[in-house]
Order: sequence, then structure tokens, then C-alpha cells
Amino acid sequence: MTDTVPDFIHVDDLADYLAGYQQQADVVLLDVRDKASFDHYHLPNAVWMPPNRLAAEINEMDHEKHYIIICYHGVMAISVMNFMRDYHFKASVLQGGMATVRQ
Repeated sequence: MTDTVPDFIHVDDLADYLAGYQQQADVVLLDVRDKASFDHYHLPNAVWMPPNRLAAEINEMDHEKHYIIICYHGVMAISVMNFMRDYHFKASVLQGGMATVRQ
């Protein structure tokens, strides 16, 4: 994968996008929804990290990884993506959020 990452990744393209990485560890599905929603249903291998925790731990995160931000409808994820990019992270938004994921 190159260092250039898209702003948005459509849910229908997510599996193919993830397959483009040589190692699954190079990409992090970062779920920023509330804990109850995450516990109810989340994408396989997603990591739960609410925005307030992200802000507190941003300096400890790995700049080599590509973070795909997941929220309810993709709106909050845009703010999180922009915040992460301000710190020079590779970040994208799952377009439409979990509302577009078939359970």
C-alpha cells in the first residue's frame, strides 16, 4: 500500500481494500462509537477507542499504520479522521459508518 490513503472507503470495498495490505496488522479498524454499541456489534478485529481516549493516547499510536475510522453514520468519523491527520496519521473514514454494514 502506498502512503496515500483515501478520505472515504465504502463498506462494499472494505474487504478488497484490506486485502491490499501485505499484513493485516498494517491497518487498524478504529471504532469510535459508544461502548454499548461496540459490544452489541462491531466489525471483526475492530478496536474500540472513543474520541476522548483517542485524544489522550494520540501520541502513543503507531504512525506506520493506516486507521480506518468507524462510527454510526460516518459523520463523527470525519472529525476523528481530521484530528488524526492533524497529527500526521494515515486515516480514512468508513463511508456511511456502521449503518451501512450488513449484520
